[in-house]
Amino acid sequence: MKKIMNHPENLVAEMIEGIVLSFPSAYERINDQNALRYINRNEKKVSIVVGGGSGHEPMFFGFLGKGLADAVAIGNMFTAPNPLLVVETAKAVDNGAGILFLYGNHSGDLLNFGMATDLLRLDGVEVENIVVSDDIGSSDNMNKQERRGVAGIVFVIKILGAAAERGYSFLECLRIGKKVNQRLYSLGVGINPGINPLTGKPNFEIAEDKLEFGIGVHGEPGKNLIDLMSAEELSRLIVQNLGKNEAFKENAKIGILINGLGSFTLMEELLISRTILQETQKMGLSIVDVVIGNYFTTNDMNGFSVSILEMDDELIDLYHDDYSMPFQQIGGKK
Repeated sequence: MKKIMNHPENLVAEMIEGIVLSFPSAYERINDQNALRYINRNEKKVSIVVGGGSGHEPMFFGFLGKGLADAVAIGNMFTAPNPLLVVETAKAVDNGAGILFLYGNHSGDLLNFGMATDLLRLDGVEVENIVVSDDIGSSDNMNKQERRGVAGIVFVIKILGAAAERGYSFLECLRIGKKVNQRLYSLGVGINPGINPLTGKPNFEIAEDKLEFGIGVHGEPGKNLIDLMSAEELSRLIVQNLGKNEAFKENAKIGILINGLGSFTLMEELLISRTILQETQKMGLSIVDVVIGNYFTTNDMNGFSVSILEMDDELIDLYHDDYSMPFQQIGGKK
């Protein structure tokens, strides 16, 4: 293993210190815990708390901001944040308008956020969970609740954050978040494994001439192992698999996210985007927006995922609202 770090046991805490020192006007640590809140948040709206394990940066902390999430509870490497940390994070941004937890469909997150929900309700806090389940590589359409949560959560944060920022009620925000999740479809491809910096071990093994098709964000196996192929062939195979879903119905309006998993280059992302766009346009789909970059990584895994969101006029309107995200701010007003 060749990694640039200090002591592995301090990795997450030092990363958080680096975030706060680098963006002091945006991020505030919550009670010296592995949790952050956005400093300039709207304190009259429904609060959105995201969270999950470390190793997926810039997910989750990178998505705090105006029109996005308000706070994040950060777990250890690929490990869900503990329930008491989630409770403390939620209370730090409780405006009295209700709290929505937003996270991926993984067993540890389900358990710990669920326990935190129970504890908060005992204190009289109105809280609900939006569990993102967009990975078609892990379950079919008939069992959407069993799908893993992957990079499609980017769309949920953006649209749900806009609804909350507009002042939508707790129940309306909950409806919007669940609506976006129902219209999300993602599929990932693993080329080479990432290395867990705490153990020095790869998160999966794969031959040089093979691809893991439908891989999860922790290296979980997907639909099947396939032969290495060109960007065009692989992109068409992804469209073929995603095309079985409602997002590809005639005249559908869609958002597309091409997400790098850590070591996948922008050049490669654009090669994938090229064919994905060509194929979807041939199908008569209307492209609302294309997002390209490393948003939900697996440390340094080499691979990518494609997420498709079927959008209607309500979601498009919210999607185009202004937002402020510290990791995308260069210059301008302080």
